[in-house]
Amino acid sequence: MDSIYANDKDYARAASECRRAIAVDPRCKMAYVYLGYDLIALNRADQAVDPLQQAIRIDPKDGQTYLELAYAYRKLSMNKEGLKTCQKAVRLMPKSAKAYESLGYAYAVCDKNKQSVEAYKKVVSIKPKSARAWDSLGIMYARLQDSEAALRSYEKSIKLNPKNARVYYNMGLEYYRQADYEKAIGLLKKAAQLDPSDSDAHYMLGMIYLYQSKPNLARHEHSILKKLNPRQSRQLYMRIKLAGY
Repeated sequence: MDSIYANDKDYARAASECRRAIAVDPRCKMAYVYLGYDLIALNRADQAVDPLQQAIRIDPKDGQTYLELAYAYRKLSMNKEGLKTCQKAVRLMPKSAKAYESLGYAYAVCDKNKQSVEAYKKVVSIKPKSARAWDSLGIMYARLQDSEAALRSYEKSIKLNPKNARVYYNMGLEYYRQADYEKAIGLLKKAAQLDPSDSDAHYMLGMIYLYQSKPNLARHEHSILKKLNPRQSRQLYMRIKLAGY
């Protein structure tokens, strides 16, 4: 019954059904799992931890439940707990791309960038056609200042999904860090074309135009930012003024 209500996104009612199921059978693992899932969907991750932990006590070898618990910890910014939980999930599911992807993220938020790279490398070895995983791997290489590896990863991500604006932005940012402004501009324009609401792309375009001493183009990006992101608009305006334009 929970799945029916959950599919309809009536998570409050689904959670109530789970609690009824638990009252009938306190050893019903899936009732605790679904309850945790429903509570997370209701933005009550703090309440989801206990039922998910109870599900693990009932069946400590279910790696998927560890991933649900790790997601609850992520929502609560309990990063160390989330990392430990993901590590357990990987030990239980050593061939799961999803488990390694969660582990990669958990390492990243704990500033363990080298370990995060290794986890995402595992993801793309298991699931080489995952555009998202290649993008994540590129981001982590960028954190390690391995620009060439980052760009190769972004290129693979774009080849798999050429409509993901954020990957073009990430790639443009990497070329910006290399001071290859023309390539950066082309990629950032592509990001803005695919996602007109991407204020980050317009902000970076404005900054690059300033570095190129093209104040009119920088002002144009500022005018776009006024509607998209007033805070970034003010920041770019101050940069333009500080540059003497």
